[in-house]
Amino acid sequence: MASKELEKDFKEQYYILKEEEQREQRNKVLILIFICVLSMIVITLNILFFTYTRNNDEESLSAYIDSILKVTYKNDSEIIIENISSDWTGETKIVEVKNNGNVDATYNINLENVFNSFEADANLIFSVKRNNVVLINNEPLPIDSKAIVSEVLIPAGETHLYQIIFSSADNLEIAQEETKSFRGDIKIVLK
Repeated sequence: MASKELEKDFKEQYYILKEEEQREQRNKVLILIFICVLSMIVITLNILFFTYTRNNDEESLSAYIDSILKVTYKNDSEIIIENISSDWTGETKIVEVKNNGNVDATYNINLENVFNSFEADANLIFSVKRNNVVLINNEPLPIDSKAIVSEVLIPAGETHLYQIIFSSADNLEIAQEETKSFRGDIKIVLK
């Protein structure tokens, strides 16, 4: 009788141990599933974040620049000089750059998206004045996009007022029936 009770106790202990072992295995599987799901969520959120950040870099950069430099184009940033003939008198663009930040900033003035139908570089010229001081005088307009004023330091709270003057050189020779044009955009680029 004692051996039957021992056998019964042994079987009960065996089944209890088996149940505990199965419970531990289920817990391990559940923990592994939880870790996998959590990892997938973290990876998905990282991909979404970096995709959003990359897609909005230009907007973020623009907002950052606007928070530091306030750029006002008094008569548009786009330069369109069409049908230039020998009696053309020129065009002036006015740009105001104000440093709204608390620290000094450095910027360039670029001519971008340039199209210049003149064959000789010296036919169409430009000058740049900042606060009525001549910085560039009668230089040929570029045939490609480039910085026309580089590495300008503007102290915090200061304003720079630019006049960018486009005109024809004295040697401009255009046949009466022939017209030339220049197009581009003035862009202030924070360094």
